[in-house]
Amino acid sequence: MPALFDFDFGLALQRVTRELRDQPRTGRAFVANPFEAELVEAHREEWLRDLKCRVESGRWSPGPIEICDAPKGGNLVRPAARLGIEDRVVYTAAVGACLPNIFTATRWSQGTCDFATRLNSSKLDTTEWMRNPFRGWKEFVDRSVYRCQTHPVVVVADIAGYFENISMNLLASDLRRIGSPSPAIKLSIYRRGARCRHDGGRRVPTDVRHR
Repeated sequence: MPALFDFDFGLALQRVTRELRDQPRTGRAFVANPFEAELVEAHREEWLRDLKCRVESGRWSPGPIEICDAPKGGNLVRPAARLGIEDRVVYTAAVGACLPNIFTATRWSQGTCDFATRLNSSKLDTTEWMRNPFRGWKEFVDRSVYRCQTHPVVVVADIAGYFENISMNLLASDLRRIGSPSPAIKLSIYRRGARCRHDGGRRVPTDVRHR
């Protein structure tokens, strides 16, 4: 079980910075702060060192959160929450520590019954840890056409909303069950869950990127 100092905050910052710059271009966000990443990059090493020190010593605490909507196809919106860059880096580092366990636990469904944006097993330690979403969509369409041609009845269900309102305790339990490191669960779930008390202890902090 890795200790806090094993979390890769540098890689987490790279992932967050990439997302911050991609969101306005891809239209996945209504809001964007063009100076957020630049301010951090100006003193990158000092900023990361200070953040890591505060997390390891227990002096770090989540900042304020902004409830907002994220764009969705068909001129619709998804519920989301916008985190500050510091919180995003900590959250991303914690999730990154869980990625190998998550991939192992969900490998059986990938490309079989799960065609959503999937983990890139060969690049879990890079900024390209998610596979191209369009590839997943094409695989879903191809498999759906095949099912329609070989089965008299096809039932389609969209369960994405379940994950937007999942119980924090249930999610933490699942992460423990698959062997995720306890410090990562504490940072990614319970610290975030404290922000969701107004919502009955539910909702994962999806940020404006909501995948």
